[in-house]
Amino acid sequence: MLSKLNEWLTLLGNFGVLAGIVFLIIEVQQNTESLDDSRRLAEAQAYQQRSDDTISMMIGFAESDLPDITAQLNEYGWPEDREALNKISRPERYEYLYLMNARWNNLDNVHYNYQQGFIDEEFYNSAFVNLVRSFGASWESARRPGPSRPSFIAEVERILYGQ
Repeated sequence: MLSKLNEWLTLLGNFGVLAGIVFLIIEVQQNTESLDDSRRLAEAQAYQQRSDDTISMMIGFAESDLPDITAQLNEYGWPEDREALNKISRPERYEYLYLMNARWNNLDNVHYNYQQGFIDEEFYNSAFVNLVRSFGASWESARRPGPSRPSFIAEVERILYGQ
């Protein structure tokens, strides 16, 4: 009789372990789905923040003297002629270089977020790569403005020079 009870208890224990394993598998699957949802939400928030930052930067640019400074620099041969920077006033030069530094910091941030998996391949290959190419001449003329991460510098050089 005791042996029969022991067998039944062992069988119930095994079913308990099996049920626990099934429950654990379901729980891990739900947690994985939740993490995926959280990651997608973080990506959407990062994308929105980049959009907000870009809009703010563009509004600030439009409301400043920078369009006039840029036009003046272009008349002097910028970005092909680096000496054009010396033909504008010192405050204008600082304002313009500050803008360029802000642009490159923004692009460095986009690159970092791409490396972390928060930016999808499509956005990166269209928007980011095209912006780097469009700012390429000023990147070279300003001699790589601002402090940037080595991986960002390597990526810009890869895009601009095929390195």
